[in-house]
Amino acid sequence: MRPYQALCLIGAVPILLIGSAIAGPASRQSVTKLTEAADAIVTGSVEAMSSNGIVTASVGVERVLKGAVIQGSTVSLLWNSPPSGLPYGPGRITRGHGIFFMREGATGLLTLLPATGGDVSWEETYIPTAAAVPPDIASLAASSLPPNPSVLDKVLVEIVSAREAGGSVPVDLIETFRESHSQVLAAAFGRFRSRQDPSLASLGLWGLIATGDASTILAVRQNYVSLSSRPFWGSMIEEIKRYYLNTDLGAIRVLGETATDSGVGIDLRIATGAALGRMHTQQTLPYLAKLLDDENLTLKTIGVGGLSSFANNVLANSHQMAPGDWKYRTEDTVAHSAFDENLVRSRESYYADFWRNWWQLNQSILAR
Repeated sequence: MRPYQALCLIGAVPILLIGSAIAGPASRQSVTKLTEAADAIVTGSVEAMSSNGIVTASVGVERVLKGAVIQGSTVSLLWNSPPSGLPYGPGRITRGHGIFFMREGATGLLTLLPATGGDVSWEETYIPTAAAVPPDIASLAASSLPPNPSVLDKVLVEIVSAREAGGSVPVDLIETFRESHSQVLAAAFGRFRSRQDPSLASLGLWGLIATGDASTILAVRQNYVSLSSRPFWGSMIEEIKRYYLNTDLGAIRVLGETATDSGVGIDLRIATGAALGRMHTQQTLPYLAKLLDDENLTLKTIGVGGLSSFANNVLANSHQMAPGDWKYRTEDTVAHSAFDENLVRSRESYYADFWRNWWQLNQSILAR
């Protein structure tokens, strides 16, 4: 990789010319996409002064995560705040620490790649992190790096270290895991789970659900009363309902026993049932068949939808039938497919009775 033009002059302080931010509602950018798009990524302390909407900042580079920036150098940059962004008084000085993403321009000079789009303040153009992370926390995070770590893994070590140290880092770690399946994040979720900080422990629990960990589903069931009162509860339920995927027999058993247990909270039963219904595998069928007789219409609909998806060979996590022949698919199984609760309510016996009969005819072969 050739050095960036701004770094060619020995002893020079590189000047990064930053364009005006695009106006509009503020939204955090994906860390995964930022990392891919950036030509250089550094961590360091920053001092910035604003005047008439222009921010002049100096970043002391502590670590280089990507690119040809020199560790220990000082990067100077200018940033024009958006016209409709937050106003600054003249001479306002701010200090911070964080991760900075940069892109190489046509002339070879680097420009800032903002971590947030829209009407934002200067502090939102980078990912803030703690200036000093306890060595034991930093070491634990670094120990989860694979032998040949990706740039994203290096960035995530910085982020999870800061979060584990108690900082509030504005990064959606769950969505980042869905995008990357990073081993660094998977390990961090396991550590978070055992922390005393309730918000960190809840985040760890939520993250382990995202990894497909079956023991975490069991822990959620066993600790339903205490967990269901926490702020993260709704998000964890949605994670199970919409995204959880683990087709191992042990995971399916935990999901199935939870979904069919009338002593479990109905929101968790629906979430675990929905996870089963999305898999479209033979091993889920005995549990889905039990849901046909449940008093809750949502669970009954999940049973109908899950059984019909398997019978019609619908692709996992979709409503699209796989092409080609499938021995369980018939005109009747297609006609009795239903994923809509209102549809099942209007013709409950039409759908539920059909699939009860279908299961009775096929369970000797399929319930193995």
